[in-house]
Amino acid sequence: MYPISTECPICHNDLLITRLMCPNCGTTIEGHFTLEPFFHLTPEQLGFVETFLRCAGKINCVGRELGLSYPTVRSRLEEIIRALGYEVKGKETGREAFVDNGNGNDNDEEKNQRQILE
Repeated sequence: MYPISTECPICHNDLLITRLMCPNCGTTIEGHFTLEPFFHLTPEQLGFVETFLRCAGKINCVGRELGLSYPTVRSRLEEIIRALGYEVKGKETGREAFVDNGNGNDNDEEKNQRQILE
C-alpha cells in the first residue's frame, strides 16, 4: 500500500476522500470523509512527532536523537503545533518562552512541557 496523499498533485488543493474499503471482506463505504489533522503533516513532521513521543516530550532528548540544537527542536515543534491548527502560546520563542515558571527552578522540564502545550 502507498501512503495517503492529502494534496491534489495538479492544483495542490486538499483531496476529499469519497470511498473506504475493508481489505478483509471487501465492504466499501462511499461518502465524503475528512482526514484528521495528523494526516496533513509532512513525513518529516510525522517523524519528528514520533521522536518527540518516544522521548516523552523531552526536548533535550529529541535534540540528541535528531542531532539538532535546542532552538531548532523548539522551532520544529512550534511549526507542528501550528500545522495542527493550534496557536503557540507566548510571544517569545525558544527556551526563554517556557523555562521561567516563576519559582526559580528552570530545570522542571516536565512542568515546562505542559505549559508549552497548554
